[in-house]
Amino acid sequence: MASTVWSVLGFFRLVICYLLSLGQFFIPLAQSAKISEKYDDWNENQTFSIQDDTIVLEKTDPYRDFVVLNLTDIQLDELEVNREDCRKVVERTIRRLVQEVSPDLITVTGDNAWGMTAYLHFVQTLDSLGVPWAPVMGNHDGQHTFSEEWCCQVMMNCKNCLFKLGPNGMGHGNYIITITENGQPLHALYMMDSHGDGIHADQVKWYEWAVKGMTKAAGKTVESTTVMHIPVEEYQLAWNSVVGADKTESVYGVRHERICWEEDNGLFEKIVSLGSTKTMLCGHDHINNFQMTYRGISLNYSLHTGIGCYWEESLSGGTTMSIDSNGHNTVAHKYIDPRTLGVWFDENINPNS
Repeated sequence: MASTVWSVLGFFRLVICYLLSLGQFFIPLAQSAKISEKYDDWNENQTFSIQDDTIVLEKTDPYRDFVVLNLTDIQLDELEVNREDCRKVVERTIRRLVQEVSPDLITVTGDNAWGMTAYLHFVQTLDSLGVPWAPVMGNHDGQHTFSEEWCCQVMMNCKNCLFKLGPNGMGHGNYIITITENGQPLHALYMMDSHGDGIHADQVKWYEWAVKGMTKAAGKTVESTTVMHIPVEEYQLAWNSVVGADKTESVYGVRHERICWEEDNGLFEKIVSLGSTKTMLCGHDHINNFQMTYRGISLNYSLHTGIGCYWEESLSGGTTMSIDSNGHNTVAHKYIDPRTLGVWFDENINPNS
């Protein structure tokens, strides 16, 4: 009799836990129904304000660089989350990076997760680190979920996430992070949604408005970095110009797959002409990690983080951006050997097998 009672109570506990867990899915769904109210009203004639139009983070130690750790294409899916070996490789890679780098900010260049359970796990993992984190959307974000808006809402509900939707009509997540020292702007991160087809013309206008506004507000040209998922065509042109001329000593890193670039509607030309952005950072291509300078702009692939979708064991980790008191940004890869993570795995592991 007692065992029957305990069995019944156990069953009801499971039912209650299940019903409570549904809130993680449906509360953001209800909130995302009104997400149109959370975009910024923007036009190119309005006055730019660093305090009102950007997220300000202060560099507090004059003897230490402000360190940004970028993760990319984590791309957890439902099967991967439920496979302990796959999940732990990803989680422990991220935690090892944070432990070794001690970042002031974590950025994520898209393709964060596939599926609703996977997306919830992704945001819970990132938010549990206790470090401010700022993602952009990738071309796969939103797939196998209620919607891309649902993913945005899940992130905006997190305590440590800085994600903002940005101007209405430009996609999901065009926003600016300003790093200051003693209240003065040092460096700006232009976080941009590259959609599935690249940067759109209205985003170029927004970028130009922001750079000019930042320059006027600061009384100087503030060095900056663009952070997006899909590379622009200049990654391909840079590779062709250097490798085709047999100047491979100018390339740091590898290209182990084709460069999957998309149109930028003149963003790169605007970057060159305005003179603020010296660094571009992207993800998208999991087994490319090269860094090279083209027309005065440092073009960088971020190092792929973990197993997600497809990977190479020797190309796993994250990428750091170290911003000094002059506002200069130094980009470097931080490799994590998955064999040191205390998780058994096959180097040819297929999370979906």
